[in-house]
Amino acid sequence: MASQNSGLTEDEFIRKLIAAVEKRPVLYDVHLFDYKNKNKKGENFKEIQQELRDAGASEQQVQFIYKKWISIKRKFRVEFFKLQSEDNGKEATCAYPYYESLKFLIPYCQYYK
Repeated sequence: MASQNSGLTEDEFIRKLIAAVEKRPVLYDVHLFDYKNKNKKGENFKEIQQELRDAGASEQQVQFIYKKWISIKRKFRVEFFKLQSEDNGKEATCAYPYYESLKFLIPYCQYYK
């Protein structure tokens, strides 16, 4: 684990963020009643901030988790639809290193902008 001052590596930070979000469906499951509840989402992101601090993330990393999550989710959505459109008879591969970790988002990709 990295020290409090230096934080986690970018890869460690992203993987921990993905795992933390996956445990909180209100942040990605558009079918949940509270999905559009900004207060619930805010509470969950505050929990994630603390979880990441406890894991060694720097304050700078923790400060921008919402923007980071939106960026990660958008990149996954782009890659998902790109792979869907590559219907050439062979299994498409994805260069996005977090694609496998984000597959829990597949049922909701059509709803994300």
